[in-house]
Amino acid sequence: MRNKKYVLIEVLLLLLIQGFICSCGPASVDYLFSSKGVECADVDEAEKISGINFAVESIFEGMSIASVYAVKGKAIQINYGNDGGDMILRKVKSRNVIIDNTPYQNLLSVTFFDVPVTVKSRSGKVYAVTWKQKKCSYSLLFPQGKDNNTALAISQNCIFSEAAF
Repeated sequence: MRNKKYVLIEVLLLLLIQGFICSCGPASVDYLFSSKGVECADVDEAEKISGINFAVESIFEGMSIASVYAVKGKAIQINYGNDGGDMILRKVKSRNVIIDNTPYQNLLSVTFFDVPVTVKSRSGKVYAVTWKQKKCSYSLLFPQGKDNNTALAISQNCIFSEAAF
């Protein structure tokens, strides 16, 4: 029979290894912004903090920006609408990130400009559109839902703007 000390050490090592493996997995963007995000005065400040240039900002001229957040060296988020609830646009410097892990009834895969896009919807409304482009992950979130055509048009414009950037 093995010594209890050795069994305890083996268990502790396994837990340590498991914790290390879990911490190296994809990060949740919600957690990233809630734990490390800082509110910025404008998109220019967020770009400086995050180290990310956001070409898509210009295609939403006319939409009011409610708030802008950045995570140093990693991510940027722009909330559009009077209270920030109309649309949330995120860009993260990583292709290995969980942009949106909410379960949806319907998932649709489409391609714009050779970029695979996932459209997530329920009850006939689109709530999230996600994609990976170049070395970044993107998401458009629509908290109140958008019709399919509007959500796809906004996504297509984002992808085209970022591709040309």
